[in-house]
Amino acid sequence: MTASDDESSSGALVAQRPGLRCIVAAAAGAAATGLATPPVDLAWLQWPALLALARALDGLPARRAALVGWCAGLGIHLSLFTWLGVATARLGDLGAVPAALLFAAWVAFASLQFALVGALDAAVRAVAPRGRRLLLPCAFVTGELLWPQVTPWTLGLGQAATPLGQVAELGGAPLVTFVLVAGAMGLDALAAARRPGPARLDAVVAAVIVGLALAFGLARPATLPRAEVVRVAIAQPGVVSNRLTPRPPAEVQAALERLAAEAGAAGAALAVFPEAAAARPLIEVEAETVASDAPAGVVARLEAEAALGREELARLGRLAGCPTLVGVTVLRVAPGATLESSRIVERRNALVLVDATGTLVDRYDKHALLPVAERLPLEDTFPWLRRAVPFAGRFTPGPGPRRLAAGSLRVAPLICFEAVPSWPARHALAEGDVDLLINVTNDVWFPHQGPHLHALAAAQRAVETRRALVRATTTGLTFAALPDGARVAAAPAGASTLRVVDLPRSSGLVTLHTSGGWLGGPIACAALVVALLSGALRRRVTRSPA
Repeated sequence: MTASDDESSSGALVAQRPGLRCIVAAAAGAAATGLATPPVDLAWLQWPALLALARALDGLPARRAALVGWCAGLGIHLSLFTWLGVATARLGDLGAVPAALLFAAWVAFASLQFALVGALDAAVRAVAPRGRRLLLPCAFVTGELLWPQVTPWTLGLGQAATPLGQVAELGGAPLVTFVLVAGAMGLDALAAARRPGPARLDAVVAAVIVGLALAFGLARPATLPRAEVVRVAIAQPGVVSNRLTPRPPAEVQAALERLAAEAGAAGAALAVFPEAAAARPLIEVEAETVASDAPAGVVARLEAEAALGREELARLGRLAGCPTLVGVTVLRVAPGATLESSRIVERRNALVLVDATGTLVDRYDKHALLPVAERLPLEDTFPWLRRAVPFAGRFTPGPGPRRLAAGSLRVAPLICFEAVPSWPARHALAEGDVDLLINVTNDVWFPHQGPHLHALAAAQRAVETRRALVRATTTGLTFAALPDGARVAAAPAGASTLRVVDLPRSSGLVTLHTSGGWLGGPIACAALVVALLSGALRRRVTRSPA
């Protein structure tokens, strides 16, 4: 008789046929993610959805559990990332069929993360059946940490706007996922706890875990600093010039200058413009590699274009009358025999800092580049990948995370994708004290749910680091996130507007997450490994002859 026999089989809600279990798992995965995150935002659905997924996995051998887990992954990724297929077609200038095939291949691969979870669950049930309800949360955390992800996300992201999401300060996204799945398993234990036994103990343990997390989340906002504030102007130009939405540089610059003047009139201490906001690229002429046959006129035209780009950025700083951050593409160009034959040696996605006098005083180069869109992973090791994916970006990563001194403020820049995983913000704070996080992005490439997921992840960085975050986008979603993740000064999508907001300076505060709380994930993995090994050892000892 197994431990689950006296608690009623938790797989009773699901028929034994693998096909039906796969359908249930896919539906549960979709509900646990797609419906729990914006724009639907029904975070409470994650609890029953994860319960249904756990029941679909229960009682299955490893291979079938992996298959059911993979089906859950399909439901999760199709509910969250259908917009990624559209973005792939836009970024790569691909037809609908090639983009759909690439997207399908990625979904199939990414869903293997949950096949791993299913296999781990089967292993737990085989060697430590009584510990399944407490070890399944560890299996989910292990899957999130170990499986390579192009677009990092976690189950706990759906709780970012709830009290439960506040525990991200203590252990980052892995802790939120652990508490969330533990709560779902507590519901499973409650359904099985008709008489004293392991199920009641599991329910009590889960209730304590979730109760402590909720108590911390409800009490935390009152502990956050609000005394010293700084006025920040956040620009949403509503217009950007790129391959998808080409605009004349003069039109873009006029919109930027209007918003900069508004920032100056508002008395802002810092003005922030989004990623790639500049009307034209910032050109750096590589004089030492000038071609021997390059006429002086080509070099002069490149230098004139470079001077124009710098002057347009300088005007924004002078109009704002304060330190101003502007997203710009930096091109290092080697002049050739003609302007057309001049070679771009290097592309960088950058954020420049311009002071009130119009001087370009500093620059941050994005170092965590978006795979495929900005760089091709493993290209140096496997050069043939470039022939297979010719549309992949060719940006050069920056040297790493760093702070910028914007007047009296110390800010940590996070360009676009760098706000999605937690480590860029954590590493930036490790470089020294930071007053504000600055996330600039251009989400015009990403339709439907994409910008909402990006914004959700950015707000969670504010919670994890206990610092306010400024999010400036070209067309939306623009807002500021307080240290508890609450959004303020949100701009309407698509509008050309400026939002001015007073944000708390969180200087000097160090959180457990940024100073070591991130170890919670590896600890969960270690707990799972120890449980599996000890369970296997006990089974071997039990089976050994006396």
